[in-house]
Amino acid sequence: MQVPPLPTSPDEGHGRWRPVLWGLLVAIAVLPLLAMQVTDEVRWSLSDFLLFAAMLGGAGAFFELAARVSRRTPFRLAAGIAVGTAFLLVWANAAVGLLGPGGAASNLLAYAVPVVMLAGTVLARFRARAMTRVMWWTAATQVLVGLAAFLPAAHATDSPLAWNIAGMTASFVLLWLLAGALFLRAAR
Repeated sequence: MQVPPLPTSPDEGHGRWRPVLWGLLVAIAVLPLLAMQVTDEVRWSLSDFLLFAAMLGGAGAFFELAARVSRRTPFRLAAGIAVGTAFLLVWANAAVGLLGPGGAASNLLAYAVPVVMLAGTVLARFRARAMTRVMWWTAATQVLVGLAAFLPAAHATDSPLAWNIAGMTASFVLLWLLAGALFLRAAR
């Protein structure tokens, strides 16, 4: 089975949404700068802004590529949820650490999840049915990474950290499974 060709014209499929997508991403990129003007709680360096802009640009480009593959709404919703979830996971982990305090080595494990998603997406070549399995594997990776961080934290005296890890893991797993269900719907 071959991947459908990418549309050549912006009017095919999602052209009218491109300005909205990129405008939203620019607005999100400006939010920390605005927050820095009203509170001392937000202190970003130039490198923070550059990393954030690169992440937003990458997420936007990846979604555009996915949106060009299919005009079907469930496929595009699934792609949006998957890209958004991966972005949120990487951003939150880089900002505060999801699996431990901010510089803890355990936080490096969290990056395995979007790596599985990206590698699976390349192998699936954006085919909806295959993307369903990619989301299931990504959810399973999220569970394994969460368990790897939860078990040591649960045995330590820092049990609130363990429950934070469990809650975060469950939230991300639900998002990956939702994307998988939407990809499955798009495949039918």
